[in-house]
Amino acid sequence: MTWTLREVGGGTEVVAVHDGLPPGVAVADNELGHELALAKLAAWVEGREEV
Repeated sequence: MTWTLREVGGGTEVVAVHDGLPPGVAVADNELGHELALAKLAAWVEGREEV
């Protein structure tokens, strides 16, 4: 998995590329997992959620 972070307009753009997805893991499920994890991280960083 390769993560790239770039400063954009007062924020950060995050790009994650997951090469070699294991057999049996649907691409859509993998994408949803990333989206949920990043939303949780954003909420924690912004003080909206406890770890």
